[in-house]
Amino acid sequence: MSIRLFDVGSPTLFREVTSSGLPLSHNGSVVWLDLHNPTQDEVRTIGSAFRFHPLAMEDVQRRRQRPKVDVYDDHLFLVLYAIEIEAEDPRPQFQEVSIFLTSSAVVTVHRGDVEEIDIAAQRWSDHCADGMKQDAAMLVYTLADSIVDGYFPCMDDIGDYIDRIEEQMASTRSPIFRTFTTTCCVSPTRSMRSVTSSPQ
Repeated sequence: MSIRLFDVGSPTLFREVTSSGLPLSHNGSVVWLDLHNPTQDEVRTIGSAFRFHPLAMEDVQRRRQRPKVDVYDDHLFLVLYAIEIEAEDPRPQFQEVSIFLTSSAVVTVHRGDVEEIDIAAQRWSDHCADGMKQDAAMLVYTLADSIVDGYFPCMDDIGDYIDRIEEQMASTRSPIFRTFTTTCCVSPTRSMRSVTSSPQ
């Protein structure tokens, strides 16, 4: 478990902080706290410090929320899912990422390692180094964009897996493959026939 503060001066772009010394502001810059495998006490401490809504805090602790954006008086609560496919298992693994957004701070909460968090941190570091305006909403956009970008390699992996299955079916000339190819060929033909034969 750890609470990490984004720090552009750190070699890893994050440095660990304690729940008793949370920085609610950081020299006029956006505060980004990343909670990695937090305990319930740590989550409650963060919630109390930033005065997050009790319903949002409940969602973070229960987990397995649907992707969403909840709007509260002075902050937003988002739930996104990163996707990962391991080489030995073609089934997608979903990693829930909870995000709190205030006017000057972003708090991310997740269990396990999420590669997209580190990718977003590097992108945010580049953003800060370019002297561009630091805005909490822009940081959340960077996080969401990094997570969505991670979908495309997974989609490619799923497509490759489907191609391999089709090749295996074709090589064995199984009845399932014949049914599959017949359905693929006949269904569009039937659809076209129904369109061309429709009364004008």
